[in-house]
Amino acid sequence: MSKQGHGHRRDDVMVAGSGGPVNLRRLSARVSANLGVQSPRDLFEGIDLIPASRLTKVKRLAKGSYCVVDLARLRKPGVGEEEDPGIKVAVKRLRQSAYTERDITCFAREAELLLQLEHFRGITKLIGIGCERSRSDMMWPSMFLVMEYAEGGSLQDLLEAQMEDPRVVLYNYEDAIKWARQIGSGISELHAQKPRVVHRQIRAENVLLYAAPGKGGKLIAKLGDLGTHTTIIPGAKLSYDPEDVFSAVSDTSSYCYLPPEVLRKESYDEKVDVFGFGIILYELFMKRSLVAYFDGQNKNVSTAASEYARQVRGRAKGVWGVGTGRWLP
Repeated sequence: MSKQGHGHRRDDVMVAGSGGPVNLRRLSARVSANLGVQSPRDLFEGIDLIPASRLTKVKRLAKGSYCVVDLARLRKPGVGEEEDPGIKVAVKRLRQSAYTERDITCFAREAELLLQLEHFRGITKLIGIGCERSRSDMMWPSMFLVMEYAEGGSLQDLLEAQMEDPRVVLYNYEDAIKWARQIGSGISELHAQKPRVVHRQIRAENVLLYAAPGKGGKLIAKLGDLGTHTTIIPGAKLSYDPEDVFSAVSDTSSYCYLPPEVLRKESYDEKVDVFGFGIILYELFMKRSLVAYFDGQNKNVSTAASEYARQVRGRAKGVWGVGTGRWLP
């Protein structure tokens, strides 16, 4: 990752869009100042870091604007692959293009919150954290999260698969009711915290489906991706801030999950999660994604969804007609 020679220091990395090399030591120092601790070891005191050597990558699961998620196998300490193939886990890392003070701080805050909520049934479980770099003053950018693996993928994946072939019943309404309750329970758990935790990205892509222990292939739904969460006291409002990571939504597929006040750049509160939950309920029971339209011609649903998102870019001031499946003037 580091670049040597050509005038670059050993602790510099080239980051796309930054205009030049980024010094990891200085970047880590700014993140430490934001968090009030020197390194991930201090933030997660009492918890051993997971060495990268215990992980074996299997495949890439997802690639977002600021992070990637890989399927990997986590082995027991001091055991080789021959003795222990390891359990399946999801490993979340920052992309090098996200080596910014804001994104790294949000990433660390996500890990901190997941650790606090580890006993909550409706939230993805954090198994542990690790760092690619061993030096304390350069750990933050190389931090990764090790989380439980969602065997069933995301609700978005399931909806797209169901839309591809409506003749095949991938889930029934009993499943939909059960998942709706579990998603609602997860949101309720977040909002019951003091101060309240606002997820801010409640959408099908961030609802993950896990195998229920001893349930014969049944799946349970949990909330994932808390990277854009924030906190709020009861009765308060959050002001729209164009510099906020939530406001800078680059993925236009988020639009249909955002309430009117956010689209109008007005103040908002935890009810943004309730609005997103309502959209998910519509998708669940209609068995169709509002961001993935499949006409039988385009075999790639994700490509079709991206094309539809491109068409609605810049029209967010309109009203989303849930019953019609299109933007209204």
